[in-house]
Amino acid sequence: MSVERAAVGWLVRYVREVKGVSSSDCQQAVTTLNAIHREAAALESLLIGRRRFRNRISRRMPMPPPRRPRTEIKLPPGSLAEMYLSRAVEEFHRTGDPPDLWTEPDPFLADSIVFSGERALMTAQNNRLQALRTSVLFAAITVEAFANEFATEALGAKTAEMVDNLSPADKVETALRLATGDDTILDRGRDPMQMVVQLIKIRNRLVHPKPSKGPAAWTQAVEESDEKAIGPQAAERAILQVANLIVLCAPHLPYPNLRGGLAKMIVQNEDLLTTHREAVGPGIRDLPGKDAPGTSSIYNQMLGRIKPAATGLEGAGQAGSDSGIKE
Repeated sequence: MSVERAAVGWLVRYVREVKGVSSSDCQQAVTTLNAIHREAAALESLLIGRRRFRNRISRRMPMPPPRRPRTEIKLPPGSLAEMYLSRAVEEFHRTGDPPDLWTEPDPFLADSIVFSGERALMTAQNNRLQALRTSVLFAAITVEAFANEFATEALGAKTAEMVDNLSPADKVETALRLATGDDTILDRGRDPMQMVVQLIKIRNRLVHPKPSKGPAAWTQAVEESDEKAIGPQAAERAILQVANLIVLCAPHLPYPNLRGGLAKMIVQNEDLLTTHREAVGPGIRDLPGKDAPGTSSIYNQMLGRIKPAATGLEGAGQAGSDSGIKE
């Protein structure tokens, strides 16, 4: 005990330093030391008893579980594929919207020998050709962006680097097979993969055109191959099948509900694309009436279908709660 050692040290110093110590003083010092020793022993026993009691209680009482360290949920970044797909739909809408097509005659045709009415017609047709071309191109860019996003999110950044040099179609197939162990989800013999493979080839023609092999720059040069590659039906199919590809792959991502929102809307409302295309015609040179009114964007039309459906569900729930109250 530290108290006992202090007392002994005090006694030793007292005997050494004080001269002429009497026997009575020594007896008093011994008595004091014994009293200090008894108090120290009692204090030690009290401390030991408290420690044993505390240990006994802690064995009986369940200890609270250790706190788990907080883990931050890292959400995936915004999807560029969704942005590109939105642009493809927007351009597809322009292919049949009269105000977007019937614009002021192209200044390039100002010195042409054709009449002003023909210049307006050629301008509208070229505007439609450009919108179709842009729509198909952005559908192809969507595939490339989604392939990179899917590989990174489904496999991780390091594994995604191993498939980075593959073509977009091969990259999506390989990443999906590695993520799920299933090679039957995508089939190149049918859509959407069949269209995706064709779309990448069309994209190469658009981005890397070669003389006599590239797509038409003006409607005067449109051929049958252009109708098959970038015509209205080709643009509609490209958008729809790219959306189908995203819908098939999105459930296998870590956060499936945060991916493919626009693609799901397109698949559920594909009839809007068909109606918009059929309202004008199947050919690149087909045009809506010059004085026809403009149409709401396809995206807004899809949103317009969602809101009434949500309102109907809310009304049904309210009616059910009211009937429950009446009962």
